[in-house]
Amino acid sequence: MRRIATLGAAFAVTFGLAVPVAEGGEAGCTAPVVNVSGVSQAEGTSAGYTTLLFTVSLDDGGCVPQGSVEYRTIEGNGSPVDPAFIAKEGVDYLPSGGTLTWSGSADTRTVAVKVRADSVVENDEMFSLLLYGEKGLRIGHSIGAAWVADDDATKTSPVGTTQEGEICWSIPPNFAPRTTCKVPLVLSRPWAGPLTVRYRTEGSGHVPVKDGVVTFQRGETRGYAELTLLPGQAGKARVEFFEPSQGRLVYTTSTVAISPAR
Repeated sequence: MRRIATLGAAFAVTFGLAVPVAEGGEAGCTAPVVNVSGVSQAEGTSAGYTTLLFTVSLDDGGCVPQGSVEYRTIEGNGSPVDPAFIAKEGVDYLPSGGTLTWSGSADTRTVAVKVRADSVVENDEMFSLLLYGEKGLRIGHSIGAAWVADDDATKTSPVGTTQEGEICWSIPPNFAPRTTCKVPLVLSRPWAGPLTVRYRTEGSGHVPVKDGVVTFQRGETRGYAELTLLPGQAGKARVEFFEPSQGRLVYTTSTVAISPAR
């Protein structure tokens, strides 16, 4: 992978394309992209707390991973959401924050957050893990939405959300054919059979999607709308989710910044 990146850089230089160098990385590569994934979990019915785990992973940009990101929990998902679906910090979950560091290895990391268990019948509620303050890395999915699913009543259809603040990194022209961007959609609970949500996009820097479909198979709670980015072009895509086959959506749009790789 490193040699491919180096050869691609030489090709890019020959044709007048700039391939940036990541902090602490070698020439002809780009910094890895760090993403946090959404998650869904039942809150628990006994006294005390259950542990919810966020997954934070790296996508290889060609450079050896050298860097860090800060993280902290936030109420909701960073977007305007009906307060009835927002988990309250200090009440429904315990706040968490810190730093994740990579030095030569692209191992996936987890962040544990304590969720308060109770026996109160309530809505499925949401909070998120926010990534920020990156050093030597690039942030892609900066917000991971976490649904705390109520398990004190008869199971209802899942609630779904996307979030703002997404970044997709495109590659320079001729460096590779095309790049796919994935925009997350998270359900509050798994469902018994296939569940579909339609989506469409508008904006620049990508191939518009008129009628896309995100499909959740039995037991799945995380899916992605996929966009094809135009190599080397900066832009902005507005992704709109609509018509879930089951349940409802509480936040339906995601504005994605599209930037050339750096």
